Amino acid sequence: MLGFAIFLFKQTLMKKLILLSSMLFSTFFTLSAQSTFGVKAGANLSYVIETSKEGNTSSDQNDLLPGAHIGLFYQTSRTSPIGFRGEVLFSMKGERKDFVLVGGDFDNINFNYISVPLSVIYTPADLLDLELGVEPSFLVSVKPASLEPDSKIDAGVFAGTSVHIGSQFSVGLRYIFGLLNVFEIDVSEGGVVVDQVRLRNRCIQLWAGFSF
Repeated sequence: MLGFAIFLFKQTLMKKLILLSSMLFSTFFTLSAQSTFGVKAGANLSYVIETSKEGNTSSDQNDLLPGAHIGLFYQTSRTSPIGFRGEVLFSMKGERKDFVLVGGDFDNINFNYISVPLSVIYTPADLLDLELGVEPSFLVSVKPASLEPDSKIDAGVFAGTSVHIGSQFSVGLRYIFGLLNVFEIDVSEGGVVVDQVRLRNRCIQLWAGFSF
């Protein structure tokens, strides 16, 4: 009797697993069939948060460094209120500021990244998307080249919104909040190191996209 009960339980569990798998499989293909790929490009307005060795923090948001970003994106169907968006971007960040560093004086610091933003999308209206996500990035170059990065990996979180114009065009705004120290820079006066500054990225992105 016990063996028969276990057999029935296994049969019922198997049916439920098959049904759940079928639902997930169907949902995946439905989203894939209605998902979109596209290209996007836009402007970056970036600055950095500076933290000194003593723990003092400063930033200069009034003198943003202009840059750009360009890349590809994938987004699941907008027929559902909750969706997913993934991107691969070349993105320029940094800060416009006079730095007196060991090795010379520099007007700007430029960081060039390959970034992979991943976001959850909420669609409250037909034309509007709200997004919240994470952005891992890999540093590909820096100017001045004499700077040695602490790590070529950066990570941040972001929030943003976008408006859809017709079925293929969209424009958006995003703010990226860097979480990691990307550089530790020795600051000098008269050739003598007087402080060490740690930098974290901040960036405002304005963009336009086209879906295929």
